[in-house]
Amino acid sequence: MATCTATCAFKNLRTSRILLTQSTRSISGRRNTHDSLTNTKKDPFYPVKKLVENYLEKTSPILDYGSIYEKYPHAKKALIGQEPERRMVWEEQDCSQSFPESPEAANLDLLNYLEQRDMWQRHQNLEIPKFCIGSIVAVTRADPYAPEGWTRFVGLCINKNISQNNKGSNFILRNVIQGQPLEIQYPIYNPLIQKIEVLRHQRWENEKPGYGLRFLRDLPPQYSTVDSKMEAEPYTDEPSVRQWTQEDKDTLVKWFNDIFESRRRR
Repeated sequence: MATCTATCAFKNLRTSRILLTQSTRSISGRRNTHDSLTNTKKDPFYPVKKLVENYLEKTSPILDYGSIYEKYPHAKKALIGQEPERRMVWEEQDCSQSFPESPEAANLDLLNYLEQRDMWQRHQNLEIPKFCIGSIVAVTRADPYAPEGWTRFVGLCINKNISQNNKGSNFILRNVIQGQPLEIQYPIYNPLIQKIEVLRHQRWENEKPGYGLRFLRDLPPQYSTVDSKMEAEPYTDEPSVRQWTQEDKDTLVKWFNDIFESRRRR
């Protein structure tokens, strides 16, 4: 019994020594780690000033907002938020003999390549002159119900849609005939169209961007009236400008005053 008690006491003493040794090593390790961090901070090769300078060198104060231009597969690059200028392959390349054989050669995506190829083929059969909003244009189209088999309409171009570089391009002609306003929208690449003539190439000074001359619907009829038998004037690449004079402004004031008085309660 005495021998067993002595053996247990010896084991407990040995266990206490082991725990004390481990505790001492742990405290010593923490001190060494703290001392190493302290020495690193006090190391003359890594002063705080040097660390800040290194950080500033790697961090530029210039903010990169990216490009202010946006690229399109069917239009020229333009400022972000602005309507881009549409691209036509035959205006950028020599397509007098043939159209580019691949979308890569035309610098277009597949959809626009197929559309512009069909448009180019239409240009081989129909002369489509350039004209801007405000021009006086005559369009001859096939009409199976007309005695001659065709009809011709002369009017003022008051609008052109923005999709002028695909098969959905169209324009609106307006005229006042026998006191009644008439507007016709023509798809440019409609196979029924036989001829497009520019009788007067001009633009209006007060044209509204994105809206064209559709405000003429609210103006006196004389601003939209065109002689159906008008002869074509010499075509110029640069359109003439239709000035908006003080006389026009006075005419509008009188026009709207008359409308106001006619609707006024008596």
